[in-house]
Amino acid sequence: MPEEDAGEMLMEDAGPIPTFPDLGVTPDRGFPEDQGFPRVDVPEFDSGTGFDSGTRFDTGVRDTGVRDTGVRDTGVRDTGPADTGPADTGPAYDPCAMGSVIDLNMAGTLAGLTTSYTGSNTMVGGTAPLRPACGSATSIGHEVVLRYTPRATSRLRVSTNNDGTTAGFDTVVWAQPACSSLPTGNAGLGCNDDSGSAPRTLASTFTTSANVTAGTAVYIVVAGYRPSGTPTGTFALTVTELVPGMAGAVCDPRVSSPPPCADALTCIADAGSTTAGTCIADGTAGGRCRATGTACDMGLACSGSATSTASRCRASVAVGAACDPARVTSLCATGSTCVTANGSSTCVADGARGGTCRVVAPRCDAMLTCSTMTGSGVCREVVADGASCDPAGINSVCQTGRTCAAYYGAATGTCVVDGNDGARCRTSGAACETGLICSGTASSTTSRCRPRVELGAACDPVGERNLCATNSGCVSSPVGWTCVALGARGGICRPSGTRCDSGLTCITGTPNDYCRERLSSAGAMCDAANQSTLCATNSSCLATAGQTVGACTANGTAAGADCRTSGTRCDAGLTCTTTSGAGWCRRASTAAMACDWTGRVTSCPAMTACAPSSATAGTCAMQVMETEPNNSITAPSPTVSASTVFAGSVEAGGRDCVGVDLPMGASIFADVQLPATPTCAPGGPDPFLTVFNPMGRLISFEDDSAGRGRCAVIDPTVRPELARLAAGRYVVCVNGYNNAAVPNYLFTVGVVR
Repeated sequence: MPEEDAGEMLMEDAGPIPTFPDLGVTPDRGFPEDQGFPRVDVPEFDSGTGFDSGTRFDTGVRDTGVRDTGVRDTGVRDTGPADTGPADTGPAYDPCAMGSVIDLNMAGTLAGLTTSYTGSNTMVGGTAPLRPACGSATSIGHEVVLRYTPRATSRLRVSTNNDGTTAGFDTVVWAQPACSSLPTGNAGLGCNDDSGSAPRTLASTFTTSANVTAGTAVYIVVAGYRPSGTPTGTFALTVTELVPGMAGAVCDPRVSSPPPCADALTCIADAGSTTAGTCIADGTAGGRCRATGTACDMGLACSGSATSTASRCRASVAVGAACDPARVTSLCATGSTCVTANGSSTCVADGARGGTCRVVAPRCDAMLTCSTMTGSGVCREVVADGASCDPAGINSVCQTGRTCAAYYGAATGTCVVDGNDGARCRTSGAACETGLICSGTASSTTSRCRPRVELGAACDPVGERNLCATNSGCVSSPVGWTCVALGARGGICRPSGTRCDSGLTCITGTPNDYCRERLSSAGAMCDAANQSTLCATNSSCLATAGQTVGACTANGTAAGADCRTSGTRCDAGLTCTTTSGAGWCRRASTAAMACDWTGRVTSCPAMTACAPSSATAGTCAMQVMETEPNNSITAPSPTVSASTVFAGSVEAGGRDCVGVDLPMGASIFADVQLPATPTCAPGGPDPFLTVFNPMGRLISFEDDSAGRGRCAVIDPTVRPELARLAAGRYVVCVNGYNNAAVPNYLFTVGVVR
């Protein structure tokens, strides 16, 4: 078929439509794609190939040739020389630019005088356009500027040492009056680096060097120290206005810079506190003395040098008036001194009897002599033999070779020649006159000559009225205190050699070691005081008659018996007086119930104690508060005629004394314990009991009673000096051992009829 334009040929082709079997497909309508079956060769539509091209136009022979696989260009890629020109950094970072400075008053949170803000310097430039007031400018970067407008004229404390600051973030923080670099050598308003506390040891805190003015903006810069490796992070910034307190304002006495109080005021620590104080005007009561002008206001006196920061203005007390020896509440007027004697303190004129010696002559008034040749001393009267004297040596002094003889606690004494009754023992020749014996080493200033008592005779357990003869000791018995030979049954053990006579054993006791007979059988009769007998191991003497005679009983099995040393300390229903060590088993009583006032058989609830109501019974009684002042045996407070339980405390160096009006033949019982427990553990309060007769003489004392730890009890059933006494007003006192304080106590004074 000759070549013709396919388009024209199709247009001219008007032959009949072929009739052939229906193949189930759509006839070719001239779409551009092959329909997947051979096209019927119709002369009018012959395209010259075996396949229709899918269009109305004959496209000619389809290229089915082999793919061109010629060699590909693999030559080196043309990279050209590297661009080494300067990097395009854009404009330099400016922390002072508009939009960069943070308004801290707006963005922060205000609480009291402190504004808080949490931010980050991670996304700001690493350069340091602003020169820091501390550290090296070349080591600082990533600066964030915050503008702060103070509400009051004061110093500012600025800190990143707060929760919220990234641990390890090495901040450098400073303040300046404007957002511009400080000139070299200008410290600005303050700067700090690395003054934090763990875990933020690299945080910063400083106080501005001067007041900032209310309403005038200051600029605070938070930056990072780049050499540390952690120059960026989150910071929690606080800015506190340190507004000086006015009179009466609360302040912190530990702070000295800036001053926590306004001018002419000082932060004075509150009583008993080191962290809380009050702003008090200088020169007023309780305030600091003024360094210039009048040190204190009218009616006040300065406690020391007016220029000393420790000096205070106190109430000025006239000569003869009561005063505070501690100089806390009052001061004696100039030219006088606070003198304490017989439990009271009074202002005494310098140079007067009992007063401080004058600096210049005459150092003391007529008929008085100063206790020292130079320096501070006391003006005292020199008293002749037999004359009344002051045992404390404040108002008077005996002549050389004489002693002011006085019983314990007495307010006055008598001048006695050394070697005589009540006087010091002589240091040469016979220590004491015939019939007397020295209470200790002759060279000791506390040794005294006392009447000698022979074996079997009544003796004074205190050792003030008499002393047992050599090689004997004063021992308690059911009939009273008696001189017993050392080493004898019930006597004190000899200090060396054979300590006890044959058949006896030296057993540790209180207050001494005693020679006792060891009993072996259960139920054997024994000495309830454990001075002459001692029950077998794991048993103890349980009193059965008058608290003096008992029977040996297995430990832990009965009220009043000793506690077991291991395992269950006491049987069911009983409680040991101590958690460890020596103690005894007791059964509990409730408030107002009957109890055993010796404390051996029953125990009262906490905050109560057993007050004796008869010779054999008592009642668990609630306490009443002590009455101050009560530190003098000449003026006890209160005075009672029936058993009473007191609650109170004793300050260091003090004592609390209670008067007891005793009828003829009655006995005195005294007990001191802690409010919650009858025992005083080692390391805690250590109360001490003393008892004085109507003449003011010490007749009994006790410390660290058996089974009570460091608590004390004086029981007339085993202390005959307190049993069946003559009528009169006696005094019972409690104080701390070695004058230590007893913070809280229950003090029972019992009248046993």
